[in-house]
Parts: sequence; structure tokens; C-alpha cells
Amino acid sequence: MRTELRWTLGGTLLLSVAALWWPQSGPKVVGAEEHPTGDAAHASANSPDDAQLKAPLPPTLDPQPIEPARRDPFVAMPPAPAVVAAAPRPTPQPAPPPIAPAVPTAPPLTLRYLGRMVTPDGRPMVLLARGDTAVTVQAGMMLDEGYRVLRISPEAVRLVYPPTGGEVDIPIPPAPHTP
Repeated sequence: MRTELRWTLGGTLLLSVAALWWPQSGPKVVGAEEHPTGDAAHASANSPDDAQLKAPLPPTLDPQPIEPARRDPFVAMPPAPAVVAAAPRPTPQPAPPPIAPAVPTAPPLTLRYLGRMVTPDGRPMVLLARGDTAVTVQAGMMLDEGYRVLRISPEAVRLVYPPTGGEVDIPIPPAPHTP
């Protein structure tokens, strides 16, 4: 065994033995004892309350009056009739002004730049990512979100949302320099 473990076990054993031999310092709990009724020392120490506690029970008890139940607890009660108070007639309120139709707002843009290339006929084409799918876009193309590709420049893809006319740019990072 390791030395630290031996010291720990020895210390635990020593403390257990000391706890067994150490005098009790708290209140002492004493259980109830029965003494024969002829014990004179015990009878003189008892109070009158103890004598009443040890008296035998009467052979019969007086019946307690029980009032009859007002209702059967196992039968559902009908609901109480509703009391309807006559409310004063409300004064007619002027009609609220008509609510203007909500101005359409552009949906959130979930597209991000993925890459770019040039088609064989010389037109620029950009790849945008929508979640896990790639979408190729060209100028004039209509996207699923309701945006239309306005133009593609070397710096950004410009989108327009036709109902509001709002424009959004998706920036294109500069191409890396190759030696």
C-alpha cells in the first residue's frame, strides 16, 4: 500500500476509537420505562398528570352527534344560474380611420457569394450559395426570393426587389493575384 493511504487509514482508525471513548456532551435521551405500581419511590416522584395518563379507558365512549350531509358528494351539482345585470347601452364610437395597406418589405436575403466565371460567349456568371445549394445568376435573371439580378460588376452583384424598388449588393471579393 502507499504511504499516504496507510496514514489516512491509521488516522481514521484513531479518530473512530477516540469518538467511541469520548464522553457524550449533549442531552441524554432516555426511553420510557414501566415501573410496578407498588414502587414507593416512583409513586412519590410522579405528578398528578402522570396518574391521569395511566388511567384505564372507559368501556364505552359517549356518541358524538353528526349532522346529516347537505348534499351527496358523489352527485354533480348543477351550475348556479348566471346573474345577468343590465348593462348600460354603450355610446356609439366613431369609426376608426381606415388602415393603410402595409408597405411591402423585401424578404431577408439568404444568398452569399460562392464564385464567378465567364461564359464562352464572354458574359460574366456568378455562383451564389443559398444554404447548401449553388445558384448560377446572370444579369436580368429572376430569383426564387423575388429579387431580380440588376447587374454584375467586378465588385458586387446588384439585386433589386421589384415591389419596393430596394436594391441590395452582394460583395464580390477581389481575385487573388497569381504570379
